[in-house]
Amino acid sequence: MEPTLEMKEEATLYPDGWVYVIDAHHDRDRDVPPEAIQGAWKVDEHGEIIGAFVPLCFASPEDLESMACCYDWDGGLSEAAAIVRAPNCDLGTALKLYWRAGAQWLTQYADAPEVPDRDLETWVFCSEVESRVKNNLYKNNHIVFDARSDDGSDHAAAYPDIPRRRNIPEYMFQPFPAPVPFSMQLLHDAIQSSTSVPESRRISSAMLYLKRRVDSGANWKEIHERLIHHIKSSA
Repeated sequence: MEPTLEMKEEATLYPDGWVYVIDAHHDRDRDVPPEAIQGAWKVDEHGEIIGAFVPLCFASPEDLESMACCYDWDGGLSEAAAIVRAPNCDLGTALKLYWRAGAQWLTQYADAPEVPDRDLETWVFCSEVESRVKNNLYKNNHIVFDARSDDGSDHAAAYPDIPRRRNIPEYMFQPFPAPVPFSMQLLHDAIQSSTSVPESRRISSAMLYLKRRVDSGANWKEIHERLIHHIKSSA
């Protein structure tokens, strides 16, 4: 695939950014659903397209993070939704888009029927990310993100004057990748999860498995889930 003249002209408006490619069956001048976004071209500092076309279904965690970091918030959330749905999207990238979209602003609404039209797209987007995080759909967990320290912004403290009618789930505040104390708690819980196996064997088995998984770059949620299974199967 080669960039069209229109894409090259658009690239001049987004130096150090990305130009997204929309399915030909959709009108770029109207609301574009996330599933219509096929991928993107990288734009250099001079506003020129560089490199090969990046399909979102094959985009690396690093490319998706780059898209999130330079996201154009004035253009709606279709591209953001496409990024967080991409197979290789990192948990840190999804959280970054969630908080920067204005998740804390939405706490003034108890549920969807209260949300005015101007905030409905953001509500739908943030609700989807919360569900994906809760259900552990992000298997990559290597990109650092902390809602309380995001490039100088404390998202948790944003909008202090609005009424709070809904609480953001605690798991959306957890810094990722998880700090060591949190990870050690997961290890402890996993070791204690199977009392039918002698404790010495549980500990030995858990430590060996943990070392292998950390060396392979697995994220802590995945380690926790598989560690419990591994300990039980060692009986």
